[in-house]
Amino acid sequence: MMLVKLILAGALVTGLIILGSRLGLPNLPEIERKVTPSGFDGDPVIVVKDASKIFLYGNFAEKLPASRLLQQSACESLVNGGFYTEKNEPIGLFVTEGSFLSQRAANATFDGYLTIDEAGNARIASYNPSGNYRVALQSGPILIENNQKKLLKLKNDERARRVIVGLTKDKRIIFAVFYDKDSVFNGPLLADLPRAVLQLGDEIGIEFESALNLDGGSASAFITPTFKVTEASPIGSYFCIRK
Repeated sequence: MMLVKLILAGALVTGLIILGSRLGLPNLPEIERKVTPSGFDGDPVIVVKDASKIFLYGNFAEKLPASRLLQQSACESLVNGGFYTEKNEPIGLFVTEGSFLSQRAANATFDGYLTIDEAGNARIASYNPSGNYRVALQSGPILIENNQKKLLKLKNDERARRVIVGLTKDKRIIFAVFYDKDSVFNGPLLADLPRAVLQLGDEIGIEFESALNLDGGSASAFITPTFKVTEASPIGSYFCIRK
């Protein structure tokens, strides 16, 4: 979703393929399964124990397809980053390998920050980060903070595929995509996403300390060695997860 006015196009969560053996999580079969308590299905999840394996790159001017970016950057997995403007510029703070591409912007919707420092310490928070970071991304809204889901009050909310990044209590970084298997660009309402993320945590046995909404809908991509959903319009930036 490139245009700012479209960022609240939302979604209904259906479908979770859990990559249990790859994630190192106990008792998770590599099969698709229903999440019966809510009628939702879950979708693919990437768990990263070592934040030094995560890199953030821009694709604002190049507009290359995600599949090519995956190969070009030698990524094991790829997840789209945050939002961008009609002028192909990141919205708010964007730091790649210690270089500032864009500074923080005051914005009520893009109210969260993911930061990773040189020592591999990751943080997701709603307050303005300070310090030297290898990776920093402003996006939003914040979905979970201090183990509590946020109440999102939205004037215009629609269903769309959603991509999130989260942080667990034991400092693992989680990427997940929520979408409708029967209509891959459809998914939960944004207002329902905090609850969906917490439910996902319950299902796979992790506890989210914080979570942040990334770009979604047609400008989202989520590629692992065993799973792939790609974009219909260019992704502005991407997380490259290496082995």
